[in-house]
Amino acid sequence: MPAKKLPPKAAAPAASTVSAKEAFWNTLDEEDAKIAKAWDCSSQEHLDKVKAKKKADEQKAKTQQYYDLKKAERNQQWEKEEQKKQREKAREERKQEEEFEKVKKRAFAEKVVEAVWYDDNKCWRSGYVGLARCSRMSPKAQISPGTWKEVQGEFFCTLCEKSPNGSSLEGHLNSEAHKKKLAWATGTGYTAAPAAAAPAAPQLCLPCPPTPADLPSWQQMGPDGLVRCLPCGKVVDDNHLMTGDHTRRLTQFLEQEKIKITGYAPPALEYLAWVPCDDNDPNSERWMKCLLCSKWVQDETSHSGTPSKPEGSKEHQKNLRNYDWYKATVVQQRQKYHPVGAVSKAGPKAPAKVPPPPPPTDARPKPTPAPWGPPITKAPPAKQPPPSRPFLDPEPDDDDVEEC
Repeated sequence: MPAKKLPPKAAAPAASTVSAKEAFWNTLDEEDAKIAKAWDCSSQEHLDKVKAKKKADEQKAKTQQYYDLKKAERNQQWEKEEQKKQREKAREERKQEEEFEKVKKRAFAEKVVEAVWYDDNKCWRSGYVGLARCSRMSPKAQISPGTWKEVQGEFFCTLCEKSPNGSSLEGHLNSEAHKKKLAWATGTGYTAAPAAAAPAAPQLCLPCPPTPADLPSWQQMGPDGLVRCLPCGKVVDDNHLMTGDHTRRLTQFLEQEKIKITGYAPPALEYLAWVPCDDNDPNSERWMKCLLCSKWVQDETSHSGTPSKPEGSKEHQKNLRNYDWYKATVVQQRQKYHPVGAVSKAGPKAPAKVPPPPPPTDARPKPTPAPWGPPITKAPPAKQPPPSRPFLDPEPDDDDVEEC
């Protein structure tokens, strides 16, 4: 019996072929390949969109970081100013306390005693703090050992029988009546202080400070005679001019001053405009705004493109495709911030020469001539004397000629 033929064996599977996506990745460089694999890009167009979006996100993050930094700087400056105010307030209070202690020490030496506050519960408290705590109190002063007297103030002068408080204590000590009674009590003579004489004029003229006209635009002379920096609000000296904060703020200040003179140049795209950041203050700082989307421009790509070639965000592209519907409103709003044909602010011009004023004339009305009087005739012009002829020597006569 003939042997049966076996069916042919199946061929071994060939090596797995490379997909089109992996082949596209192999054609890219290392950086683009990482982006394509991370976003599963299968074409160059998809990769370009991903790269553009990534670039826009980076620019947006950088812009947001810039605004956050400016806000942090403003907060830090505000905190520094508040701390400075608190230090000045504490310094002033400490100075007043020290001066008041000196006045009290002088008052105790000049027969003035301090009153204490006494209530029904037999509690003794010194000062006005006790008055706030206990409602049934009366100030009393010890005018002699074992003798107390009810008074009306914080202190009591045993010489003048008066009750000054803390604010009027120094004025009472400097009064003429108190000085006379103190001199009588101590047995010393009293002499009235002579009237203060006028101060003598200085022998030499002090150096004059610089006039405000000689100062640059970022400096200003205060009422105390010190020159202050307008961007920083500090006194101008060598140490202040070397700081980095001064350099940065001076650059921003000069840019704003330049913009005040030249004005904001209108952007190239019709739907963009420089709009004040505060709607209630037209003179506030201006930021770029997309009038088509009613949003602030924070990067260079989100609000770009033209109606024929839309670009930017999805909302912006949709508005660009329907630009004919919004054009009238956009142009009207742009005209508000960038008027067409408006002359940009220029620097100060030299004043035009004004001709001298005419000589003053008599503003009084002329008298009305009487009807019965002689007619008024204008006097003829005075005759001018004839021009003088040149003087010529007369010709000598024959009789006057002497023979030689």
